[in-house]
Amino acid sequence: MPDRPLAPADPPADVSAQGTAATKDLSSVPDDQPVRPSRRVTSAMEDLPLGAGDSGPLVTQLQGALIKNGYSVGLAGADGTLNDDTLSSLAAFQDNAALPVQPSCDQQCWTALGLSRPE
Repeated sequence: MPDRPLAPADPPADVSAQGTAATKDLSSVPDDQPVRPSRRVTSAMEDLPLGAGDSGPLVTQLQGALIKNGYSVGLAGADGTLNDDTLSSLAAFQDNAALPVQPSCDQQCWTALGLSRPE
């Protein structure tokens, strides 16, 4: 191997010039980017649509309905957290039910799962 110095790595980009994620317009994020979790606690129909990171009784009902319809929501089961396993099952259900495949559960999807009102 020749005795020559290695070229230095490129310095990190100046984040201050580009802005922060908090100020970035999310409508320009490509579809292959992960969905940012919301961390909402949901308990009423007014909380629909349910999205990534949501938790609470409505998510538990959603997970229970997915399980009842033959979809696995992961090893934790109906734990009340809308995580990646639940989102994958939700997408499979939406596709099989000819619904728009999206990382959320809206009223149309909720009804297609056989759910009506929060229990």
